[in-house]
Amino acid sequence: KMRNHTLGREIWRGKLKKVENLEMSTVGRRIWQEN
Repeated sequence: KMRNHTLGREIWRGKLKKVENLEMSTVGRRIWQEN
């Protein structure tokens, strides 16, 4: 059970990182478009 729990955490972290990168890229595009 502990192994599955840690594995789930790693997958969740990977998803969060992807979401953060997507948000950062969209924010960057908005700033570029505004300027």
